[in-house]
This record gives sequence, C-alpha cells and structure tokens, in this order.
Amino acid sequence: MINKKVLIFLLFGLAIMAVMLYFIGIDEVIEALKLSNLWLVLLAIVIQIFTYFLYTWRWNIINKTADMDLGIKKSLPMVLVSLAVNNITPSGRGGGEPVRAYLLAKEGHFKFEDTFATVIADRALDTFPFVILAIL
Repeated sequence: MINKKVLIFLLFGLAIMAVMLYFIGIDEVIEALKLSNLWLVLLAIVIQIFTYFLYTWRWNIINKTADMDLGIKKSLPMVLVSLAVNNITPSGRGGGEPVRAYLLAKEGHFKFEDTFATVIADRALDTFPFVILAIL
C-alpha cells in the first residue's frame, strides 16, 4: 500500500507537470519528442539518474566520516528533495541545502548544525572542480 505522504507528493508532482504542459502546450512537447533521438533522450535520463546516485554516494561518504551514516537508501530521497527545491527556488542553487540538512537532522536525530556542515562540505566538493578549472 502506498504511503499517504508519498501519494500527496506524487499528486503534487503530477499537478506541476500538468501546469507546465498547459503553459508550454502538449503539442509542442510531442513535436519536440518527435524531432529528438529517443535513444539519446533515454541515455540522458539514465545518466541523470546515475548522477543522482553519485551525488548521494559522495554525501553518504561525508556523512560516514561525521558519524551520521544513514545509508544510500535513506539519503537518496533527501538529495532528490534538495535538488527539487534547488530547481524551484529563485536562488537557483543553494535553496535545497538547508532542506537536506533539516531532513538528515530529523531522520537521524542529529544536530542541525552538524548536518548542515556535511551539506556545506558536499557543496564545497561540488564547487572544487570549477575552482580548479578557473585557476587553469
């Protein structure tokens, strides 16, 4: 049986998709899909899902070093929620990090300050390659 909270979020997500399709137009979406190479679209989806697992794995390694290990299975939804919040907040990136820290604190009964530190460390690792490229 589906959890009530999961059902609410699923319906909320479907409502957002419906509003987006309304404003964009279903015909335009169908036309774009007809023009695209569906194998490349599928490949992009698979790579994106793999990237989400890599983000979660990296954060999980940081959490383990801070004795806040909840495992990949519990960490993945936290990462996905924070990425979703990042996508809908005006700041672009950075809006979901406090949410991720809050979810980790709530789920693992850790102090928010400690969980926020792991999120900041994760973001620093996220930014590090760009700093190196800028220096080069």
